[in-house]
Amino acid sequence: MKLNPLVTQIIVAPNFNNFTTSDVRSAYLALKSDSSLDSSTVRRMIYSELLKLVKKDCLKKTRSKNKGPTRFTKTDVFDLKVMP
Repeated sequence: MKLNPLVTQIIVAPNFNNFTTSDVRSAYLALKSDSSLDSSTVRRMIYSELLKLVKKDCLKKTRSKNKGPTRFTKTDVFDLKVMP
């Protein structure tokens, strides 16, 4: 499975769990330090990367009943498939 290396770097951090797409986007923009990046384009790219991991059962996607943001949680399979 091919993922964006910077997105992978962000989400493999041991203290990074139960996160939103916006959390990953904020970290991505901070690490990338490129002012020409469009925030909404980056968010869409990150969401598609996270969905790849959901389809492989590496992440669990949850949404609160009160229309809160969609959150992603690492599963037990995550370390086996994402980490080299």
